[in-house]
Amino acid sequence: MNRLVGAFAAFSKKRSCPVFHLVSCITTRKSFAFSKWSSSASHQSLKNAPISGLLLLAAAAAAISDKESQCDANVMLSKMSAEEMVQRIIAIKTENPENIMAAVFSVDYYNSLPSDLKVRFLQCCASGIYNSKSVVGCYATLSDDYDTFKPFFRKVIEKYHKVDLDKVKHKNNWSLSGIEGVPTDNVLDLSMFGLSLVSMRMQTRRNLSSFPLPASMTKEDRISLELSMGKVFDMLIADPLFGGKYFSTTPGHKNHVTDEEYRKLVTTHSIFKDKTSDSNLLPSGIAEHWPYGRGCYISEDKGIILWLGEEDHLLIMCMKRGTILNEVFDRLKAVIAVVEEMVPGGCAYNNELGIVTSCPTNIGTGMRASVHVQLPSLAAGNMHDIAKAVVEPLGLSVCGLGEENTPTTTDGTVEILSEAGFCISEAEIVAALYNGIKELKSKEDAESAKPVDVRLLEVHEQLLSIHKSILEVHKKFAN
Repeated sequence: MNRLVGAFAAFSKKRSCPVFHLVSCITTRKSFAFSKWSSSASHQSLKNAPISGLLLLAAAAAAISDKESQCDANVMLSKMSAEEMVQRIIAIKTENPENIMAAVFSVDYYNSLPSDLKVRFLQCCASGIYNSKSVVGCYATLSDDYDTFKPFFRKVIEKYHKVDLDKVKHKNNWSLSGIEGVPTDNVLDLSMFGLSLVSMRMQTRRNLSSFPLPASMTKEDRISLELSMGKVFDMLIADPLFGGKYFSTTPGHKNHVTDEEYRKLVTTHSIFKDKTSDSNLLPSGIAEHWPYGRGCYISEDKGIILWLGEEDHLLIMCMKRGTILNEVFDRLKAVIAVVEEMVPGGCAYNNELGIVTSCPTNIGTGMRASVHVQLPSLAAGNMHDIAKAVVEPLGLSVCGLGEENTPTTTDGTVEILSEAGFCISEAEIVAALYNGIKELKSKEDAESAKPVDVRLLEVHEQLLSIHKSILEVHKKFAN
């Protein structure tokens, strides 16, 4: 296994292309741009990959070993005129129909805008213009963009979130009372399903209403926002329930960290990496003025981490090992309350869409919730089909640890996480997570109770399916 992993790491490095993007690079057979991803990280991920995935990659690698595929890990931005940007969008409609920005872009609507709004509108679309393979391809630059360019953003939101806003409405609600699937005492205790301590995590995004969104912020705006948040950090640090410290990357800030301290914070995932090489955030303007106005707050118990100045003004994360989801949910809500109380104007909110975020994918609640659970019997079988049937209807997904769509670990640990965040309330998100875990644990118990010979037969059938897939890959690249 390790030799196979090493071979893939060397293969990807030779072509300057991350391993998990290998098949994509080969299929296009031409240069394209994407964000950097270290080959060492790819190597570590592959160590935990199931043999089926490695076999499929092996088949693809063998089939195209003589075909050159160049991948450029840096996005080269050349300035386009407004007319060139519009023409590029029209071209992307054909090149990548999955690019939502391009798909819903209307030349007639663009031409109906006054000159100043045309410039602002194209800034919203810049990410998808310079990254034609983007799924969404747009960011709001000001809090009122969702109203100012409503005909455009409404279509983007409906298409991405798969909703019809003429039929459904978004509502924010943190109260568990009366939510379907929640116990009468409102306590979401996973130990009731036979689970012991698990890793629980919830996060939400916020933008302060008194500042432009990150895409339109000046260097002075970013510094001023950080100073405004100082009152919030001081209050949290003074509270025995939180404590902790704030770390700033802004030169001259009283809590400025050295380069070595910053690297340590990145290593422990306590702060985000420099985003100036991010192919999506750079053209939108979100990544500008690094390292000014960026930082992180970490509570004394490291159960709360707040990022300042990433994709949104704030990304608030709460985590804990335990079994009661309410403990993480309520603590996250408490931090938001401090922000709303201490910052004049509070957080940006849209009466129709809910919490305002830079990316339309996070609009509504800006929230995600996840739990790590060991499901060894399900993980050894066809987890994909089970997940699709059980958790997708609840707005959830199942994946390996670290990244979405990655393999499970050897002990069968998976991450069950919320995907839906719009036209669903905060309380409904955590309730869906609770009920999804309940359903999967029930399936796991039933699977582990099967006789060994039945389970072996199922594994045999899966291997046959893998063999068939490998043959199909060979056939595809042989032509």
